[in-house]
Amino acid sequence: MDREMEHIILAYLAGECTEEERAQLEAWVLEGEHRGEFRGVTGAYHLARTALLWDRINATRAERLLRERLARGRRRRFMARYSAAAVFLLAGAALWWYAGGDGDDRTTGDAMLLVDKAIPTLTLPDGQVIEIDSLLEERQLPGDLSVTWDEAAAIEYERGTLAGEEEVRHHVLTVPKGCEFKIVLADGSRVWLNAGSVLTYPARFTAASREVSLSGEAYFEVAPAAGAPFRVTTRGMELTVLGTSFDIRAYPDEPELFTALISGKTLQRFDGCEEEVVLRPGEGVAYDVQGRSTRVVKADIEEVLSWKEGRIIARHRSLEEIFRLLNKWYDFEVTYADPTLKDIRFYLNMKRYDNVQEVLDNLCSTGGISFSRMGNTIHVSREG
Repeated sequence: MDREMEHIILAYLAGECTEEERAQLEAWVLEGEHRGEFRGVTGAYHLARTALLWDRINATRAERLLRERLARGRRRRFMARYSAAAVFLLAGAALWWYAGGDGDDRTTGDAMLLVDKAIPTLTLPDGQVIEIDSLLEERQLPGDLSVTWDEAAAIEYERGTLAGEEEVRHHVLTVPKGCEFKIVLADGSRVWLNAGSVLTYPARFTAASREVSLSGEAYFEVAPAAGAPFRVTTRGMELTVLGTSFDIRAYPDEPELFTALISGKTLQRFDGCEEEVVLRPGEGVAYDVQGRSTRVVKADIEEVLSWKEGRIIARHRSLEEIFRLLNKWYDFEVTYADPTLKDIRFYLNMKRYDNVQEVLDNLCSTGGISFSRMGNTIHVSREG
């Protein structure tokens, strides 16, 4: 990076960039080989605003924090070349943000990592709660049900249907924040549950009916069964199929319920809507829970299923939507300096990193916003 471009980046971060310099910077960043360099410097700058927001200036500590940050992962290759410039940014950002205090050496605490000790649980009809990892030793459940454990985070029920007047017994699989889980039901249908989801289902289905209920998000691959339609109920919606694959997102804290069809055909009924919705592969339907209205759209299947691949893909999504998504995996709260910041739109396509700071860095480098953090609270404000 030449000195002229370094000067333009410093001016951009300080909010003193001219229109001509901004255009020059945008053209430079659009060259693929320079995007990493830009993120390396801006990442150090935003680290300063986060890590030193409540601290007095301490040059030694600032340099140590910077080196620890740049030594990790993809930033390592930038350290030798840009540490001096980034230390300057670190001190400048801290001076700009520092607003006095009583002399306490207060810090923001540890990095916000993925939710720890997230273990799915299985609740049996008698109320007994079993942590899934305990099934490694206990594979026989009450009622002579055989469950096998797959080390790739999955349990599988023994195939079979209820006989005669045998009672339907429901199990409840709860997948907490910070993990995902797969289950193979007694009819052979496969269900992947995203973080913060609950699936209620019979340990064995009847020969004529297969019904489950969902809270949260899940991807279904339904096994065909003649004469036994598969139904999923969730808040305000019932979906019926015979054999198909689809994703349902129905979290209780979200204003919309969304279904995307990957293969097959679905029939859906919604509370307050007279018409049934029939989806075809590649289509999705969004249901406004409060307004009780639906709209059918072309579904972005890659974005819909990105959670199954350990990625975060958000195309033209609001900041509020992105934080709602991240909160399924990271433990934090959000405050906004201006409520309109919630509506800023972003494009993200990245791995789900161990530390949420990786995601924040990507948002900062593309959206004209900044984040400061104290403990597990992220404060969002406009940059500059």
